[in-house]
Amino acid sequence: HSDIGLIHPINSLMPYHGATQNKLFSGTNTAVYDVTSSSASITSITGLASSEIESVNFSTSGGHFLYCVNGEDDAFYFDGSNWTVPAITGVSSDNFTHVNVFKSRLYFVMKDSLEFAFLPVDSIAGVADTFPLGNVFSKGGKLIATATYTGDGGAGPDDHFVAITSQGQAAIYAGSDPADA
Repeated sequence: HSDIGLIHPINSLMPYHGATQNKLFSGTNTAVYDVTSSSASITSITGLASSEIESVNFSTSGGHFLYCVNGEDDAFYFDGSNWTVPAITGVSSDNFTHVNVFKSRLYFVMKDSLEFAFLPVDSIAGVADTFPLGNVFSKGGKLIATATYTGDGGAGPDDHFVAITSQGQAAIYAGSDPADA
């Protein structure tokens, strides 16, 4: 990492894949750097409380986004040109420790809880609803990640949502809208 001008350890690598461009960002110390070129790094964001960043690429009709969370700072995203903090209501996005895409929605693990939050379909901002899972996991703990499980490589309608806890338990859900009982 010293070859590209970084003096702090790299804690996160975040690839951005847009329609016409690809970039690579690194989270080091309290900043995010554009390390796409091997000749020099460009500071993209400074003043972060944590550079241990979880990220996901998410595309909507509004564009391609590299969506990032770290459990300390408000969620932020890169749109191919600029970094932005989205307007999220209903929950505090500085509590998002993990981000996942499932069936055209962004899902977020809430810090130190057995609850996840989610945005409306094809949205990068707006009102986030929450879904408690405390009554599902008998061993307690906290959510550490969500994922997509598929039995056919993602080619069919049978994708499932998976929530995983710090105690090694997992819950698997079918369907596409967690707000629909």
